[in-house]
Amino acid sequence: MCDFNLFLNKAGYETLNNIILTKFQNEHFPYFQNDDGGWIGKGGTYYAFTNETPVNSELEIRTSIAGWNDKWMYLVSRFISYPPLSEPSSPRSPYTHSKRSSGSFSFASVPWVGVPIPEGSMLHCTAITRIEFQTFRSSVPSNLVLASSGYGITHELFEKIQNWRFNDNGKYIKELYHNAWRSIPVNERWWEKAFYGEIELRRAEAARTLNTLVYTISTHNRYSTSDCLLETLPKQADKHVLVPFGSTARKTILTDRRFNSTMGYALMTSAIKDIIPTLSNYKDGDDPNHLPATPFAWLFRKVVRTDVMEKYPPMILQDILNELHTWDDEGISDPFDNLRRLLIIPILRIVLGAEVLSHPSRITQTISGLMAIEEANGLPDLPTKPVAILPTIMLLISNYSMGVSIIRKKINRIVSGARLYGLFVKVVKERRDSIYGPQQDILQTILEEDREGQLGNGAVAQRLIMALFTAGGSSSSVYPWLFVFLCEHPKWKYEVENEVRGFLKEHVPSFSEGSSSSSSQHILSSLSTLDLSTWENSFPVLEKCLRETLRLVLINAVPRMNFGEDINLSPSTRTVGNATVKKDEFVLYLTEDAHLNDKIYSDPFEFDPARPYSNEPTDFLGWGAGLHTCTGQRLAKVIIRVVTVVLINEFDFELADSSKKARSEPECRLFGIGTPKQPVLLKYRRRHCKDAEETAELKKH
Repeated sequence: MCDFNLFLNKAGYETLNNIILTKFQNEHFPYFQNDDGGWIGKGGTYYAFTNETPVNSELEIRTSIAGWNDKWMYLVSRFISYPPLSEPSSPRSPYTHSKRSSGSFSFASVPWVGVPIPEGSMLHCTAITRIEFQTFRSSVPSNLVLASSGYGITHELFEKIQNWRFNDNGKYIKELYHNAWRSIPVNERWWEKAFYGEIELRRAEAARTLNTLVYTISTHNRYSTSDCLLETLPKQADKHVLVPFGSTARKTILTDRRFNSTMGYALMTSAIKDIIPTLSNYKDGDDPNHLPATPFAWLFRKVVRTDVMEKYPPMILQDILNELHTWDDEGISDPFDNLRRLLIIPILRIVLGAEVLSHPSRITQTISGLMAIEEANGLPDLPTKPVAILPTIMLLISNYSMGVSIIRKKINRIVSGARLYGLFVKVVKERRDSIYGPQQDILQTILEEDREGQLGNGAVAQRLIMALFTAGGSSSSVYPWLFVFLCEHPKWKYEVENEVRGFLKEHVPSFSEGSSSSSSQHILSSLSTLDLSTWENSFPVLEKCLRETLRLVLINAVPRMNFGEDINLSPSTRTVGNATVKKDEFVLYLTEDAHLNDKIYSDPFEFDPARPYSNEPTDFLGWGAGLHTCTGQRLAKVIIRVVTVVLINEFDFELADSSKKARSEPECRLFGIGTPKQPVLLKYRRRHCKDAEETAELKKH
């Protein structure tokens, strides 16, 4: 059982771990399963991968008890090997990861019970398994099983327990395990006195830490970016990648000017390399400010000025109404299709203008191209060297569907990127020929800056694709999640709808739901006269819901590249890798370290827009932080407000019956925002149809 690089994969580790656990349980708790009528249930195993295990490697597996509480016992298995003596064999920390490794950062905080791994050995994997002792469907305290198995008690007491076990067919001890232990006074529970002092302190601390870790992973695994690092991280054969954790590292990464954001994304996300091929020619020591991918911020600064943004809401209102008029009056749809399209349309207006918006086929082609590029973002690159062909063949053999899926997405991304490039070259030519006249958008800004005509149509098209990818990627992916969360939490859906109705009543004369005076064109003409500040300052509830949505779904990696001197992160910082970031090396900061940190946000996995937010600026990364805040944040919020007002006024949404079974779970993506693991469908219905039926029903009665 190996991956496409011929290294032992997770399934292989799991098989070995199950064999060792069976042996461990039979050796250490033989009476409980064989004589006492109990059985040991497995509550899950959680892995941290440190170093890869090549084919034919000899592994030593060391299993020990790390901690326990009344319900769970935690067993830790460490897979180690001994490198040949001819190789340098320096002691390795159990938490030193290679540049192609992954692991969950929380493992580093566990106070392990048991001897450390031998000096000079190499750690490949750490597995945490929780087991539960049961009899007659009742949990048996771990302390009771340990003590009755002879641990921590005197020889005389163990002889007494053996008499209970083998006299009268073990009736007494079986009843003790079942429920009788509950009736024994606390001060007479001999098994709770078996462990004390240093062992008890370490047991309790380890049990608390492990219980929190396992609960987080098992209940909310959808948010674990660190678990998918090895699966999706594009391999940089000549680059070292550091994955740090903690507030100190977060502040340094986001505020130190030596960390370059653009090149971090450009060289770590292969999708951008397909869009801007010249990035692949980067060499160590090149100045990032002279590369074609940088900077894009100046483009957005031009269009987020107040005098420019004032012109957008009326155009966006009309574009959204035009799109909504193509919808059926009612139906069931995928919000990650129709709602995402709805938000991308205003972005197309701002980036490309009428040359695309006037042609529905161009809108569809642009949106499908953008989604194809994002879908393949973070996948391993297709092999171009002979040495990489064999691993790819092994991937197809060992996991045919996975291999075909990766290749299909990669090819689809390349084809989609080429089609976008061709379309945008045509759009640039039309703008230069003034078919639609000058407009207030990013395309016009690029052409006006290029007064000397040094940029060809192809170069402008490249910048447009990058601008669209930057502007439309995150916000259009977040918007469907906003409505999914609102439909899953009716209280907040009602609050947002009330806020929208209040806004319309205040700014649309004679507004009343379902009345002729509330027609789309009447609302459009009224809202088109509003100034920008009204849109920006009128939706506090929607703002809270959007912020909470960003916190929950923006769980990915923030890449940076060090272009300055070596940066030594704080010694207290927990890392996956060496704590020093050298020049031209990468850093990946996982946003879950802040967004899902229970020390910053109570119940961090719950959608709670009313929660208090930290005053520390780097604790929320939804719009960037430090030196790398989102330039288009202001514009994105205005677009979301305008679209939401029109959408809620026109349609009512609720979860489809098939989507009411469980809370939606985003899939893990190293870069970008994931779609739900299980399909989520929303039922929509045009409000005037609903109001007409309710009025007819009232008249009938």
